[in-house]
Amino acid sequence: MEENKQTPAPVDASHELDLEPVFTAVGADAELEALAIHSMLEANGVHAVVVGSSALPNLPFEVRVPSEERDLALRLIEEAKAAGPAAAEEAEQQQPSYTPGVLERAIPTLPSLNLDESLACYQQLGFQLTARYGDDYAILSRDEAEIHLFSLDDEHVAKNSGCYFVVRDVEKLHNEIVANGYTQIGAVEEKPWGMREFTLQDSSGNCLRFGQRVRE
Repeated sequence: MEENKQTPAPVDASHELDLEPVFTAVGADAELEALAIHSMLEANGVHAVVVGSSALPNLPFEVRVPSEERDLALRLIEEAKAAGPAAAEEAEQQQPSYTPGVLERAIPTLPSLNLDESLACYQQLGFQLTARYGDDYAILSRDEAEIHLFSLDDEHVAKNSGCYFVVRDVEKLHNEIVANGYTQIGAVEEKPWGMREFTLQDSSGNCLRFGQRVRE
């Protein structure tokens, strides 16, 4: 008798609609440009989020803002561009100095609406529990990757959070997760920024992306 096979359900990306991109850049200076735009918007009272990863040079950096602040953000960006190089140079001189070689790595820290459900979810993705601190915080790892979870009751925050994992074999990982019965997962797709990746949602609604660099 044939077993009923579960068809992977499409990922609900509705949570991404709450934030809209107002700036996108690709290249060596993309991160610095995005951070500069982010700082300018925050200084003018516009809540902004930078989306991108230094570990993925082909992935664009974006600055996103809430939908209701999009028009204001775009106007501020245009005004900053119109101010010209002199204003940019003046702003750069006011930037604090940084000491190179201090940071080691970044660890994604994601909200969990129910820590027990989150742990079961991530264990289904192949992560192992490293440490747990009551119902408030947990640390999981798989291979060289590590992820932290913290308890939070705000569903809106969870549905607007996420992280990106760079993997060695995206097809193998995708097939493994689907074979384990996970359904909130999208198909593997080749992206214009040089990655083959897929997206899934964890039990709290966090958006997780797993990508492999496309060989040139």
